[in-house]
Amino acid sequence: MAGEPRLARRFLGGLAIALLVSVGGGALLWRASAAQARDEVARRAAVIRAQALAELLTRSGLRGDPARAALARWQAGRPAGTEARVVLGATLEGSTAAADAGEKLAPRRLAQSEKPLFDQAKRLAAAIEGNAAGESTKPEVEVAEEQGGGRTLAAPLLEDGQPVGMVLLSEPSLPAGGSTPSPLAPLAALVLPLLAFWLAARAIGPRLVPLLAAALVALGAGLAGLWWTAAPGLAGIQAEAAAALSRTAA
Repeated sequence: MAGEPRLARRFLGGLAIALLVSVGGGALLWRASAAQARDEVARRAAVIRAQALAELLTRSGLRGDPARAALARWQAGRPAGTEARVVLGATLEGSTAAADAGEKLAPRRLAQSEKPLFDQAKRLAAAIEGNAAGESTKPEVEVAEEQGGGRTLAAPLLEDGQPVGMVLLSEPSLPAGGSTPSPLAPLAALVLPLLAFWLAARAIGPRLVPLLAAALVALGAGLAGLWWTAAPGLAGIQAEAAAALSRTAA
């Protein structure tokens, strides 16, 4: 560009800054939206798993050896680090947690230090009753994100339609599924408009209005190119999310 007119060089520099801000910012938002979609899918899938475990325990009678056997079979098919605890009233009816061994083996009464489990089950019961009466719209499955990844979910256990306890499901951090937006599209949306303007500027010469028009067209083309690639990419991520949730529900 050493032989190019100074005016064209100024326009090229301004265009580069505008593309970096707009295309770069758009690419960051694109990646953030994709990550948010994957996180939401993982969260909703975890809720489905917790509800499915609650249903399994309900079908097994909630109490006694049949329920604990069903819990043990469920545990055998879970990833390492997954744990479940069954709380009925003030009783720990079943558990696959490593901490609940020896003298703490279920079934047993909850210890004083485990009162938060009792309180959480009561909170879920109040949410169910309030929602049924139309007095509130509180979540009936509680989800807590753990530091360092993983999450803990509390799902209510019902007997004859009434809440009698909860199952507490702890899951480790799992690799995020789904595709990740490629950096090639934002890079092309940045480089190609600059190249096109450089070629146009050589033909236009040092004319202000045509150079301005060419710069605006190049900027618009870069943004349009980013959107043209981002929209199908986000649609694909949403389709993958729907498929993942369907597999989890099945």
